[in-house]
Amino acid sequence: LMAVFGAPQPLEAPGRCALRAAAEMVAMVEQFSQEQQALGRPAIRIGVGVASGDVVAGYTGTRQRATYTCIGDTVNVASRLETLTKEFAAELVVSQELLDRAGITLPDAPAHEVEIRGRQGRLAVRAVASLASLGAALTPKS
Repeated sequence: LMAVFGAPQPLEAPGRCALRAAAEMVAMVEQFSQEQQALGRPAIRIGVGVASGDVVAGYTGTRQRATYTCIGDTVNVASRLETLTKEFAAELVVSQELLDRAGITLPDAPAHEVEIRGRQGRLAVRAVASLASLGAALTPKS
């Protein structure tokens, strides 16, 4: 599943919106998983990769079967970050760039420098193992 924030219409705080949606997705799957376990079924877990940057967005296909999609480095990075959730045993792996743009600090989330396949250099990321620290960071300060 790919979710895009800030396209086709701009958003005031796309990074915060993306993180809030990611947290809600993880929480809903966690609740569903608990319900399934109560019925004797296996647990379900998801991992979410969140990145920020430019994409090429638009419709592709034919008039009969058009699909809105996004492509570009940011899409690839988010996909690679999702894969890292397994390695870091984290619910979310978020690019530090997104956190910086959104003005969010996550001191409880371990920092990592990772190599992303198909990309030069290392990327700073945070591995969020608990939604509690993310929720506190997203709560507006009064």
